[in-house]
Amino acid sequence: MSNLMISVIIPSYNYDSFVGDAIKSIQAQTYKNWECIVVDDGSADNTKSIVGEFCKNDPRITYFYQENSGLSASRNNGIKKSSGELIALLDADDTFMPDKLEQQIRILEEHKADLIFSNAKAIKLDRESNFNQYGEIKWKSPLDYIGRNPIIPSSVLMTRKLFDSVGEFSEELKSIEDGDYWFRAALEGWKFVYDPVERIVKKNHNQNMMSNKIRMYEYHIIVLRKSLELLYKSDFKYQKKDLNNALDKRLETIRWYARDVGDYKLVFNVYRLGIELVGLNYLIRNKTRKSFQYDVIQFLRQKVFQKTG
Repeated sequence: MSNLMISVIIPSYNYDSFVGDAIKSIQAQTYKNWECIVVDDGSADNTKSIVGEFCKNDPRITYFYQENSGLSASRNNGIKKSSGELIALLDADDTFMPDKLEQQIRILEEHKADLIFSNAKAIKLDRESNFNQYGEIKWKSPLDYIGRNPIIPSSVLMTRKLFDSVGEFSEELKSIEDGDYWFRAALEGWKFVYDPVERIVKKNHNQNMMSNKIRMYEYHIIVLRKSLELLYKSDFKYQKKDLNNALDKRLETIRWYARDVGDYKLVFNVYRLGIELVGLNYLIRNKTRKSFQYDVIQFLRQKVFQKTG
């Protein structure tokens, strides 16, 4: 196994209650040849002083402040300021398992891959129990990344040559920017490998972006349209049925976000989007038809409840 420098990029915005644990998890790594770049995205809390203490005691850690520009800009600027041949992403509210970097660089080299992502141990901070929500993933086609966004950013280790080729994370996207990035990389033909072991701890809480379901709903649609535009312009060969299956999966995910906020106008907008993208037969496909029937019943129940309440 080589001893390449790994640059760990931590974007942080008002996460002073989390960022210290993220840095400690890097310091605890069994793989020692790393640098950590913390990009403070205009925080109004104690992020600067907390990270500053780490910087005083560990020269491998560097702090940068920028005016609030968003997650993508923070990742992009952190990567630009880094020097490693490999790039690891870590959200400020997540942590690495102690052997994360060591095992991932080994697997990356064994498979001669350009990007590795792993499973995660997910924790809801408002509950006592931990749970694992990420099962085994074997998707390899770019269409798989249209259908879903299987990659957790904090689990990623990728080569700098991939980043230099694919380019920066889209700063126009305020959510699902990672899904857009993985699709672009897959469409270029870069080799991904999946590590089914839990290499990170992902914290789900009210402060993180996962809690904003409306935003996730809107950007799933934006990223889906952007991905299709890139696909149609590319030389990638695919079967129409495979694309339709991928669209089914993504539209099902978008409907889930709409249902979760209880807005059935948004739910039915997704069905209209499906008809636009796939055609009228979208509604008569067996799985979609069952979902549509379910949503109509839930919508009517909601209306009846509103009238009687």
